Amino acid sequence: MTREAAAFADAVRRAMNLEAQHDLPGAFAAYETALALRPGAPEAVLPLAQLAFRLGEYGVSEKLYAHLLAQGPVEPGVICGYAAALREQKRFDAAIDLLKPVIAQNPAIPQLWRALGEVMAAQLDGANALIFYDEALRLAPDDPSTRMLRACQLLDNGQQEDGLKELEAVIGRFDDPDDDASAAIAHAHALLRAGRLEDGWRAYEARYRYGATQEVHYALWAPHWRPGEPLAGCNMLVCAEQGLGDEVLFASLLPDVVRDLGPDGRLTLAVEPRLVALFARSFPRARVIAHRTQRIDGLLQRSFPDFDQSSLDAWALMGDFLSVYRRDIADFPAGNVFLTPDPARVAHWKGVLDGLGPGPKVGVLWKSLKGGNLRDPAFAPFADWREILTTPGVAFVNLQYGDSTEEARRAEEWGAPMLRLPGLDPKDDLDELAAVSRALDLIVAPSNATSNIAAACGGEVWLLAPGQSWTQLGQKNYIWYPGVRTFHPPSLKDWSRPVRRLRAALIERFSAPCTG
Repeated sequence: MTREAAAFADAVRRAMNLEAQHDLPGAFAAYETALALRPGAPEAVLPLAQLAFRLGEYGVSEKLYAHLLAQGPVEPGVICGYAAALREQKRFDAAIDLLKPVIAQNPAIPQLWRALGEVMAAQLDGANALIFYDEALRLAPDDPSTRMLRACQLLDNGQQEDGLKELEAVIGRFDDPDDDASAAIAHAHALLRAGRLEDGWRAYEARYRYGATQEVHYALWAPHWRPGEPLAGCNMLVCAEQGLGDEVLFASLLPDVVRDLGPDGRLTLAVEPRLVALFARSFPRARVIAHRTQRIDGLLQRSFPDFDQSSLDAWALMGDFLSVYRRDIADFPAGNVFLTPDPARVAHWKGVLDGLGPGPKVGVLWKSLKGGNLRDPAFAPFADWREILTTPGVAFVNLQYGDSTEEARRAEEWGAPMLRLPGLDPKDDLDELAAVSRALDLIVAPSNATSNIAAACGGEVWLLAPGQSWTQLGQKNYIWYPGVRTFHPPSLKDWSRPVRRLRAALIERFSAPCTG
């Protein structure tokens, strides 16, 4: 073996090891090193294309797959990966044009039909997606991946019982623990979306993702508290879990926990660092600390720096209390304000807002920083916000975190410039965001961390969001926060109807003249 060949092999091995340890950026760099030594080598190009896709670098992935395709021969895995990269860039026609001739020449390969079904699903063509999934299953009846995709499509099409049965049939059938965890979580969400709380919370333990790459290992040595065990007098740590929005949403259970711990109990809350100040003010009986999450030796680990857990009796995740305190729809509080913004900062922001001119001030945000074909349809396209932002008599305040330069420019072109609050960082300064949410007259947003914080602080919130989210729990209203008003599209293809209703509601709410 030449020196160059040995260096290439070492780079590929290093990349594979780093990927196995879930250091994806490191693996990407190692594969690039390998390709610099041997440009175009398929044993580096293919895994790099797959890795680029996992990292959300869909344009890079597309180019790498195109290179492999040009080298020939046509491999089904390469075609499907190439189509997926095009799909995630919303280049649906290009993905279909790629797949169709290959399917015509190889009609007995099930993964090609499945890939075509995924393209149809991504462009919200649920009927045709099912047709292609069914053909893939005719060719490979026991393929769990296709069955799970089909189950999710049935659920999206409103066929709840059929979708649930299909999900139940595939749980435990995957070789990959990540896929099995995804199927189990999808099953839990489907049960909750159907309003079957008892079964749903039981199934929701799948969120632990045991054995999967996203399983979180908690650096705690006390026993893990389980539902049914006593709480009174316990010295307990309760840790937030999942995303920032879930940390806030599940915190609605904490008043119940504080009550049942009683006067002799002690509570430590571990939350995302940005939430510490807000939670410390909101739960004065608790000690509030920050958790830290890192991937160490391939494992996702959550630790609690500088916390002495020597006297701890037990620990729990916030979501562990769902099956205890929210067993039925009737268990949800009629009023659910549990976070307390700084009153001095609320007064400050009221003054700032008053100084921005007359009229009601409505905060708006419209997108998530995490995009992709699975998430994007759940958010109204910004073009549809034109009707809202041009509501006469209302001043809109931009609360969107991340880069919103392009949307701000478009709003200016519509004659509806959005106001900016000086010094506010809506992504990282969540204590200030909480105060702003109480100072504003209203917030219009999708269901996310900001709308959860605002509602939990008692702010007026209108959700422009899909009606089939699992958090809706099969109800028409949003029972986590009874004061929240919801505007749901009949289909994710058409946001115009809820947008029109929301504009009319704004006019009615603020008695603005319906002109212009």
